[in-house]
This record gives sequence, C-alpha cells and structure tokens, in this order.
Amino acid sequence: LGVSAVNVILTTINLLKKKMTNTDLAYFAGIVDGEGSVGIGKSQRDGERRWATEYYGYIAVANTSFELLSWVIQHFGGKIGNQRLSRLSKRPIYRWMLNGQRVVPILEQLLPYLIVKRRRAEIVLRFYREGRFARRGGDRKLARVASIEQQRREGLYNSARQSA
Repeated sequence: LGVSAVNVILTTINLLKKKMTNTDLAYFAGIVDGEGSVGIGKSQRDGERRWATEYYGYIAVANTSFELLSWVIQHFGGKIGNQRLSRLSKRPIYRWMLNGQRVVPILEQLLPYLIVKRRRAEIVLRFYREGRFARRGGDRKLARVASIEQQRREGLYNSARQSA
C-alpha cells in the first residue's frame, strides 16, 4: 500500500474508534457549511525533472475559537495553521485543514448533513472515486498522469470552484 492509502485507512479506523454520533457529524457539517470550505486545490510540485500539477481534495475551517478547532482535530484529525489577526476584532484567526485522500471518509460521513457545501463535497468525492492517484518514488516524485486524467482533474477542479 502507498502512503496515501495508509493515511486513508488510518483516518477511517480513527473515525470508527471514536464512534461519531449523528450529533457530532451534524455539528461539524454545520461548522463546515458556515465557517469552512470544501474543494479541490491545485499546486505545482517538482516531479522527475519537471514541474507537475498536483490536485488534492481539502476541507478547511477558519475560526477565532482555538477551542472549536481543537474539538475538530480530536474528532476528525488534521492540523491547525495559518494563524493571522482579524482585521475587525484583531483576534487571532486559526485555520484547520485536512487534505488528500484523508478527506474521503470524513466527507462520506458528513454528506447527509451538508447543505451549503454538499455539491462541492460530491465533486471532491467523485474526484477520488473516479481518479487514479498512483505515486512512485515516495512523496516528492509524482507519477506521470495521462493527459486524459489531467483534463478530468482540471475539469473537476473548475467545477468545484464554480459551485456554491
């Protein structure tokens, strides 16, 4: 198994061990709908002597409550980063993020409760269910992706950006 497959398995096992209640899932879905974002990110990485475009699904929540985002980490994993000050209140804004295939088991559980971000979550799930995500040579070297797969990823990336 590759590194990303192991991460998905570990995320799924952790979610099962924590025995998420419907209340926990509905609460987090409300947080994501109101304070968060779901989508497909795009970045350039150095892969095998050329720059390669990498696409990844993500869930992110920004909030001034560190306590809230600590609850999210305890229940769903991820990390907190990108602290900055709010322009209005001058309070720190924390950003929780989870990306890659680890978002799949979480989005699958949140989907029945999402309202605003539901369409984007469906696109991210489709992105992973229909795609090929093989890597070779570790995390730093990306496997070459067939142009048809690259076009599919770009199309889903654009769909996620355009949906509400």
